[in-house]
Amino acid sequence: MSEQTNGSLRPSRFFWRFSLRDLLWLVVVLAITLSCWVQTCRLRDAKVALARNTWAYGNNPIPAGKFRLLVNRLIDDDNIKVVVIRFEANEEHFITVDGAGTRTSPNEDGTTHWAEVRVVAAFDSLANHLITLTQAKSDVGTAGGRTIYPLRQGQSPKDFMAINVKPGLYELQQAVELFKQPDGIGTLTVK
Repeated sequence: MSEQTNGSLRPSRFFWRFSLRDLLWLVVVLAITLSCWVQTCRLRDAKVALARNTWAYGNNPIPAGKFRLLVNRLIDDDNIKVVVIRFEANEEHFITVDGAGTRTSPNEDGTTHWAEVRVVAAFDSLANHLITLTQAKSDVGTAGGRTIYPLRQGQSPKDFMAINVKPGLYELQQAVELFKQPDGIGTLTVK
């Protein structure tokens, strides 16, 4: 671009002027971009863990009278915990966890049935409380709920929720402790 002054052409200059508001917006955009990048890395790591977990157990047949749990800890920090627990059995069952229940769905291979349990526990430092979400899901349906626990003075969020479940094979009649929370234990039951 050029501008004309006194009959001669001279190139116009563009000046970049940043106000404090522009600089703040730039910082906010960079922070959001960094946060998205970090979450993408965590999800990629979680997918690798899921593939590794499935590879380790998926080829082994499930003995009669038992079910298999695959445990994927997506995020396990002091302030937030996200875990996906996959239930697999040889036939259709109804599973319940912490009041949420669903029927299992046939797997793609046609020989096993599956359902997932998703547990999220997040600490809100502004309100000083812990929020837990529990969801049971399969292709048949989804059920879940949330609970809010206020923290007392001196309580730490990392002690408030503990995910205890281990991957492996369990008896069908056995109730499995998945997590502990302030009002009791989240237990997986199979019918």
